[in-house]
Amino acid sequence: MAACLVLSAMGLRAQRDPISSPETFSSLGGTQELRVTLPPNVRWQVRNRPTITTSDTRLPFFQLGEVTSGKGNGTVKVIVPPNTEMAGRTAPLGIEVTPPADAGGNAVTYSTSVTVKQLAFTVSPTSVNFVAGGGTRTETLTADTDWQVTSASPHLTVTPRNGAAGATLSITCPTFPSSLPVRLRAGSVTVSNEVVSRTIAANQSK
Repeated sequence: MAACLVLSAMGLRAQRDPISSPETFSSLGGTQELRVTLPPNVRWQVRNRPTITTSDTRLPFFQLGEVTSGKGNGTVKVIVPPNTEMAGRTAPLGIEVTPPADAGGNAVTYSTSVTVKQLAFTVSPTSVNFVAGGGTRTETLTADTDWQVTSASPHLTVTPRNGAAGATLSITCPTFPSSLPVRLRAGSVTVSNEVVSRTIAANQSK
């Protein structure tokens, strides 16, 4: 769904905050259209960052389409790749607006910005420990998309094997076999949303 940034030629000096931002991107990424709505005689230009100085020197995680400036109404594509980080991310997208020159020939450029936001696909905790008698542990998936279990150690039972956003995951480990000559049995469960995979370590002590 397209987002709309509406600015008026009057009162731009006071307009520092965006009226609306693009909808939050899922961890899978995607493309949205940022619509700029301005009078026909007002020029605008999109910057990857606001013109106001910021101490954050990291590059934005998003890209822009070919059209990044115009006069009057226009659209700008905001392209976001999949988020492989363990947390959501945000970055500012700055817009410079230049109204027509006044009677004295002066044209002052004003700035505003929108925030591009993206969710993350994570599990918590990233490791679980079982005692010799086994048991069941419940994992919380911070999943904003559909997901599925892509692999699991043979001795572990995982339910459900797939689900939608907001679901939980149960890992059941049986009793530690007395015949095993070791005191630690390592295992794991991998969950994926088709782009990002998260592995949960599941260890059992004898």
